[in-house]
Amino acid sequence: MAPDRSVPDDELLADAVQRLESGGQPAVDELLAQHPGQAEAIRDKLRVLVRFGMLGRAQGTQIPERLGEFVLRERLGSGGMGVVYLAEQPSLRRQVAVKLIRPDSLYFPKARERFRREVEAIAGLQHPSIVRVFSANVDGELPYFTMERVEGVSLEQLLDELRAAAPARLTEADVRAALAALGGGALVAPPGARQRGWVEVACQWVQELADALDYAHRHGVVHRDVPPSNVMNPWSLRALLLAFGLESTQGAGKP
Repeated sequence: MAPDRSVPDDELLADAVQRLESGGQPAVDELLAQHPGQAEAIRDKLRVLVRFGMLGRAQGTQIPERLGEFVLRERLGSGGMGVVYLAEQPSLRRQVAVKLIRPDSLYFPKARERFRREVEAIAGLQHPSIVRVFSANVDGELPYFTMERVEGVSLEQLLDELRAAAPARLTEADVRAALAALGGGALVAPPGARQRGWVEVACQWVQELADALDYAHRHGVVHRDVPPSNVMNPWSLRALLLAFGLESTQGAGKP
């Protein structure tokens, strides 16, 4: 057996996460055999990450009951940075979205501190086309932040629903019908509203997102990743920007 090198737990856990996803449990066992004094603690942390849906491909029907003060109700989705849950915040009697961050993104102390600072900067943004971020917290070993809960679908989902139609023939009514098919119920235009075409609707979204990005930039925050999956279309047919990534902030006031 190789000698225990006693690397910091954070670094060893990040290494174990990467090996678990690339080489499976045997790769983790091989790594931890070199660090017997830390192996059990790292295994415990890996079990917590699996339980919260942060690792592993197969997900069961049960979700963890709580994270800090938040009561987790439903898993909303997952992506490259982490997993998102619908949760209740009893102290304020509201529903929020809770995003847990992947450990290989934030388990190094400097990265976690940067994450805290950046979430604080993003939480200061108040714009009608930016999903509000409320707070950043750590529960045990799990860094997470809470966001405004928005009912709707991503622009990526909406575009997939509309993909078979010819853009030149699409109207706002078709967009509303697609949103309804994705769970929005019977969405009708306001009484007397003019029937717009697809280009006009899309230009509205571009303008809303451009205004949001300009506002964030003027407040020292740069969003570095704006694919359709990071744009929400609530049932109101607006466009909302979400998922500001790590390393997204500049010094306040910089151009």
